[in-house]
Amino acid sequence: MATQIFLADKATLDATKSNTDTIKTNVGSNADVASASGSVHAKIKDLKTALESSGKMKSQLFTSNGSFTVPAGVTVVWITAISGGAGGGGGINGGDYDSGKGGNGGVTSFGAFLSLIGGAGGGGASQYSGNIATGGTNSLTDVPPSASYANGNPGNTNNGAGGPGWYSSFGKGGDGGTGSRRGGGGASGVFIKDYPIPVTPGAAIPITIGSPGSPGVGNGGGGNGGNGGPGALLVSWS
Repeated sequence: MATQIFLADKATLDATKSNTDTIKTNVGSNADVASASGSVHAKIKDLKTALESSGKMKSQLFTSNGSFTVPAGVTVVWITAISGGAGGGGGINGGDYDSGKGGNGGVTSFGAFLSLIGGAGGGGASQYSGNIATGGTNSLTDVPPSASYANGNPGNTNNGAGGPGWYSSFGKGGDGGTGSRRGGGGASGVFIKDYPIPVTPGAAIPITIGSPGSPGVGNGGGGNGGNGGPGALLVSWS
């Protein structure tokens, strides 16, 4: 799904105020009513034209796979994105059991220009006393200024919490499963902000959104890990 967002610049806001201030409101006779009505309609039309022609920043948010068509006259876009968060590992409640590892998050990409690897799944809890479920880790890309949003916590730290996400849920790592031994938390997706990419007007650029990592299955009465969060990608241009 893609959501388009419009942000008016100062010039547009000033034009809006000017148009609003000049609308005739001193209405008395029927002739005045007709004149005022015509004035209102004319000013609304002027306002619509001003909004459409202003240099406002526009953005389109993708939360599922899709395609972005570069608008006419646009030669650069800015990308903010996160890949899929990983699932948390399963927990155990004692006994001779091992639990499942959380699944890795999926890749978020913008055509051939940008690819962000998903977070790694949290480790499953183990029966062996010396083994602590590991937290998932990020794999950084070679595209600056990409950065790991956060690794998952080991099963014995912060209750195996997963890494945080963008706007809470996008790319979040799943928590480790509950039990006497908790699973490790899944890593967040790799995050990038306001990355400039040169583009060609009219080009259709495919967008892939990273899938959430699956939860590791608990064993021996332990809980399953948490799901990872899906990725997201925001395209901005002016």
